Amino acid sequence: MTSRVEGALRYLEVSGPPPRERQPEPRVVISSGGGRIRPRARLIRTIGAELISSEVVAILELVRNSYDADAHHVEIRFNDPHHFETATIEIADDGHGMTEEVLLGPWLEPATNYKSHGSKGPLAGDRSPGGRRRLGSKGVGRFAAQRLGHQLVVRSRAAGASTELEADFDWAKLDNTDQYLDELIVPWRKIKSSNLNWHGTSLFMSQLKDSWNEERFDRLRVALSRLLGPGLSEAFQILLVINGTPEEIKPFIDTIPAMYSIEGSVLNGGTCRIIYQDITGAKETWERTVMWPTSSTCGPFSFRISSWDLDKEAVADFLKRTNAQTGPRDFRRAIRDHSGISLYRDGFRILPYGESDNDWLRLDRRRVNNPTLRLSNNQILGWVRLTADSNALLRDQTNREGLVANEAYTHLQQIILELLSYLETRRFTARRALGLAIRSNMPSAIKELDPASDLDELLGLLTQSRGLASSTAASEIKQIVESRQASSLATVNHYKTLAGLGLISAKVISRLGHPLKQAMGEAEFLKAEVLSSEFPAHLKNDILAAVDKLLASVNRAQIYSEALESVANPDIQRSPVSRLARCIEVVADLFLEEFVRYNINFNLEVNADPDFSIAPSIIQQVVALILENASYWVRREKTNRKIAAYIYTGGFLIENNGPSVPKGSYERIFEPLFTTRTDAAGLGLTLARDLLNTAKGTIRCVKTQMGTGFEVRLSKS
Repeated sequence: MTSRVEGALRYLEVSGPPPRERQPEPRVVISSGGGRIRPRARLIRTIGAELISSEVVAILELVRNSYDADAHHVEIRFNDPHHFETATIEIADDGHGMTEEVLLGPWLEPATNYKSHGSKGPLAGDRSPGGRRRLGSKGVGRFAAQRLGHQLVVRSRAAGASTELEADFDWAKLDNTDQYLDELIVPWRKIKSSNLNWHGTSLFMSQLKDSWNEERFDRLRVALSRLLGPGLSEAFQILLVINGTPEEIKPFIDTIPAMYSIEGSVLNGGTCRIIYQDITGAKETWERTVMWPTSSTCGPFSFRISSWDLDKEAVADFLKRTNAQTGPRDFRRAIRDHSGISLYRDGFRILPYGESDNDWLRLDRRRVNNPTLRLSNNQILGWVRLTADSNALLRDQTNREGLVANEAYTHLQQIILELLSYLETRRFTARRALGLAIRSNMPSAIKELDPASDLDELLGLLTQSRGLASSTAASEIKQIVESRQASSLATVNHYKTLAGLGLISAKVISRLGHPLKQAMGEAEFLKAEVLSSEFPAHLKNDILAAVDKLLASVNRAQIYSEALESVANPDIQRSPVSRLARCIEVVADLFLEEFVRYNINFNLEVNADPDFSIAPSIIQQVVALILENASYWVRREKTNRKIAAYIYTGGFLIENNGPSVPKGSYERIFEPLFTTRTDAAGLGLTLARDLLNTAKGTIRCVKTQMGTGFEVRLSKS
């Protein structure tokens, strides 16, 4: 048989050497010069009306500009808003105002760097004259006015000036496809000021593009109430004036108590201090280390996340405890209208994070996998407060509606989800104290679902509903059934997935033995052929070294396969365990590469090695589940990561020095779907408990000198 190398050589002999590349002919330059990029006038429409997604966002953008101008007070005045033809909007502030130099210079320059670090000018720079960290740096925010109306009159008076400046913008004329941007003329004038007590800027818009109804005003109120970050409303007041009636806007999150909340700060390096509180008066403080990579970090920030249970029983209990003057329906609507976790940078909100239709943390998708424990987006109201100076890698998109989706942004999402898991875990426990315990649909994860208790409860509800309309009672029952059905199906689906994976892995593992033996034989044959060949000495040594590595790898794969076969096929081995230590060693060996990668020190101490009448597969599965959990948590430690196993008369203990289990969760962590991890479904430790139950064994979580441990006691009978 002709080898591939010989075939390739023969092909080269027949076909000959490849042809030489032709030398390019010398170029003859006829003429040369330089061109200019000249944007068309309609570019203004692109960066103004088209990049701003809604009329509400446009108003928020202009209010931000007032903040950048050191204003302490801004009014948004609507006159005759319900009559489209005569409606006007005016946004007026008491900021430092504009000089002629600023109005005719940076204000008329799209994409100016006037608000960027190092720019020159009397009012220039990334900080305002009053010391505020400026929110705008793209140089396009003021063109949001084009999204609101066809006509704009700008009026401004600089502090200390005796004159005012006015400029007229007719956006229809400026949106000229035949003209270039530098050909546009904006009429302006300087006039004697009639009010020397006022300084600032006014934007008066007419010929509005949208009709303002009550629904739009409600959306504007919600957006303005969430625009200001915690504590900023004292330094920057927003007033909404509709037909002369003023209404001060206050942050909603400060006006309503939470059922459950956490707040604190995350420092550089991942150190985090969390304060938990709930409606029962409980208050706890935790020190944690959150996930913090060595590069591309989002930067430090502070946070507060509040949550509410929105089921009928929980809402009724909450309204009674807080003496609220609102009904359950209005309360739920208020929470849902304001729900979400918002981002604030230097005191002002970054859109669209926290909008009701912007689940930027994918909380609803996350809850589908664990509805018993996880919170949905409409149950949460929170904020994350950061600064531009300390979070330089979190950069705005050009349209100012969101951050660039880079590694720092992904890191921020991961940390917030990790913080949220602490709240969810503590809430799970707190509901029991409130008498609102989340009902476990599967008291033992391997038992069949028993609908009897559900039917009893529904029949009781029917009995109590004599005075209600039948349709109302049916609706209530339908909601309860659907909710419990979803929870039950989620748990069953998790187990179906695990069972399917177990079946597949059993098939794969049982078929690995033969190909591995074949690979071992072929490698041995290859080694013998190389030894008997006449290869140059250096080449022969390299090949033999490679073959030896291959043999070692195949041998290791065989060991893993044999170890896993008893786990994947528990019926293979039913004899009593002769050496408990060997079971733990086999499983620990499977984690060896992971332990080396994350610099985890694993130690096994054997004080006794008794026999137990339990299949090795059960012991190995339980040990694997415990080690997988321990490996995840011990990686939260920066250094000196440890996992230790101790075998003694009666069973064994596996402990680690990762973060300690939260108070009140030592028993909860064995319940189905309960987890403090962000990447797990909350079934691993439940499976370990149920596996041991089948063999009359037990498992419990204990506090140890090292940190957290899992103690397994085995039956000898």
